[in-house]
Amino acid sequence: MKRQLLLSLLLALGNLSAPAADMKVEHFAFDVDGRFTVQAPLEFGSRHALLEGLDPATGNFRVLVSGAVDGRKGSVIFRLPANYGPKALVRIRTGTQTTVPAAQFTDPALFQVVYESPISEAVKISFLKEASTKMGGWSNLPRAEAQSRLIAWAQANPRVAAATLTSMGGTITIRFTDDDIVVLMPKRRGENPTGEPPPGEVELPLVPPLATKDIGPKATTGMSIPGSEKAFTAFSLESTFPSSTSKIASWLGSNGYKTTKYDATSVLDLMSWSHKDDPIGVLFWQIHGVPFERKDGTTSVALVTREIAPDEGTTRPYAPMRGTGLLNLAMEEGKTDPYYTITGRFVETYMRFAPNSLVMIDACYGGNADLANSFMLAGAGSYVSWDWLSGPRSGDTFRKVFDRLLGTNAEAPISTLKERAFSIPVIQHWMQVKGYDEDPSNKYQNQGRKNALLLWHHRQTNPAHMLKPSIMRVITEANRPGEQFTKYLLEGDFGDDPGPSKRKVMWGNQEMNVLRWDALNGIVVPIPDNPPGGNFQVFLTREHQTKSNEVPMTEWTIPFEFERTDHGALNAKMNFTVKFRADLRGERYEPEGQVTYIARPWTTMADCSGTLTASGVYRPDDDSSTTWSGSSDIRSYDVGKGNVPTKNIIHGSGIMTGAGLTHFFTLTANGSFTETYRTKTSSKVTERVAELDPFRFFLPPPQPQPPHWQFPGGNKTDEGDERIDKLVWPTVAARYRPDDNTPR
Repeated sequence: MKRQLLLSLLLALGNLSAPAADMKVEHFAFDVDGRFTVQAPLEFGSRHALLEGLDPATGNFRVLVSGAVDGRKGSVIFRLPANYGPKALVRIRTGTQTTVPAAQFTDPALFQVVYESPISEAVKISFLKEASTKMGGWSNLPRAEAQSRLIAWAQANPRVAAATLTSMGGTITIRFTDDDIVVLMPKRRGENPTGEPPPGEVELPLVPPLATKDIGPKATTGMSIPGSEKAFTAFSLESTFPSSTSKIASWLGSNGYKTTKYDATSVLDLMSWSHKDDPIGVLFWQIHGVPFERKDGTTSVALVTREIAPDEGTTRPYAPMRGTGLLNLAMEEGKTDPYYTITGRFVETYMRFAPNSLVMIDACYGGNADLANSFMLAGAGSYVSWDWLSGPRSGDTFRKVFDRLLGTNAEAPISTLKERAFSIPVIQHWMQVKGYDEDPSNKYQNQGRKNALLLWHHRQTNPAHMLKPSIMRVITEANRPGEQFTKYLLEGDFGDDPGPSKRKVMWGNQEMNVLRWDALNGIVVPIPDNPPGGNFQVFLTREHQTKSNEVPMTEWTIPFEFERTDHGALNAKMNFTVKFRADLRGERYEPEGQVTYIARPWTTMADCSGTLTASGVYRPDDDSSTTWSGSSDIRSYDVGKGNVPTKNIIHGSGIMTGAGLTHFFTLTANGSFTETYRTKTSSKVTERVAELDPFRFFLPPPQPQPPHWQFPGGNKTDEGDERIDKLVWPTVAARYRPDDNTPR
């Protein structure tokens, strides 16, 4: 409502009269930071310009923003602070006095002047077309000679202030006398590049083991999924280049990101992508990067939109962007029309990225520090692009990154046991160690360095960390002071704790109580007395919900029958069911990593139960007898809570691995009953306990084996003096067992 009202009021200003010169509005809008922006023409002779607002209390206009101008024709652009409003009636005026009236707002960012260039846009475009003809005519000459001729030809033009060979990329930067910059580009690198490669023989050092080649300090805080669900994949290259945008868009969409795919990009498209209240979470863009040199000698890189600049010259709203260095022009050898290119200043002005956002630009020289810094100033959490000239297959590398970020298992090398998603620091390290951060395109015959390498720029706070949570393993955690119960520790990539309302851990159909959530140390959940069955999964929500891989908690439910016979006549029988469980998938620490199987301790919880029944009479002689009778219920407890009784209990524990090795297995159970001893003259009643001795029945320990994880059955007997103990149990298949499609 604020925008509609403010804009509608502004439209009426053309008819207002005032002592000074009222001005007609050329363009108005809200910019990416929510500031109302209005543009009007400057006529010759103006020495100041004012943006005035009506004061409702007095009925008079007061100066909101003011600034000096030098009398040349051009355009003036005013902005109001983002929190100004909620409604206003404003007008723009100019005056010929050199004294600038004082204004309410003095921020210099609210006032901008773009003077009309003495060199028309049509003249510059004509120059670029002629330059293209020259490049074509000299294309068979040695590169250095062709460049020298082109520079000499350009410098002979009186409208050209400087023509220089850019320090990278083989481009030639043309700076006109109005300081506007255009670029002459050599032909793009093809599938089988010929000729001399551009400069860039200085090779970046290889990353040492267990280190990363970050640009900027490592992240210390703010690790999470992107703060926006908005994602773009864009293709701004010729049709002869393979596009990776469709695949990546599909993967992002299937993981909850609202993804828009562009098969071409106009400047207006780019201006519409985002604003501060609707920033970008993920951007993957395939586009040409063109180095250029500024007047001060510094080098930056512009991105070629492939939107053609019209012969008649740039019209609004592009004209002010051309006049302020947001848009440049570039002409490629062999082409007939120049393209608009966006600079880092355009990115800073028209793009906004969410915290923890990921920007991946598949562009030659896109890793340039100046361009990367502009994306970071626009809010990008992490920025990734090439350090040198990339080739047609460079998009393969970015597919590999997104494949590992999202756990799609679609890009080579594909592991036989599927992989889970990984975090950006892990993927970066893996790619650098394996050499996957090098462009896989064919090399020049006489290339003196590696192909282009990825440069990774990370902000210290709120960098891109992951695109979805990922569980590496679930292990048992013992009790500790203040936590007198048994717990599970989920290790993996989860980021910072977003708060109870924005995260949940599910085990089967039951939501778990989250005791602790730490970006580095994982998630801790107490194990319920009666645990559910099924898979663990972590859900994380910011603007949208993401979910981790599912981790099956492999479970056995085994019925045991223990029978003790004493003196051939007394009998105590326990029938009880034991449940125990463990995450036996194994885990990877990085993509392509060997699946390792560390020991998984387990302990029974409070969901095992059974009964003991005693019977029988033993008469050693005619004068005495012993009778067993009665029954008891037996059950298990969470031993982590302490205060576990010593009788009528079931307890098991062990250590297993996902490779099918059981290091240790123990199971004990006991139940009470009544023993009555009688003689002819007396009787005595005693409570007795029948107990299963684990060391007599489970050495060596049972060895359930993958892939079915059957717990092998048994029928074992242990005999002593006048005593026979027998334990019987069936072979039982595990539930919720992992398979080859379970991500590790």
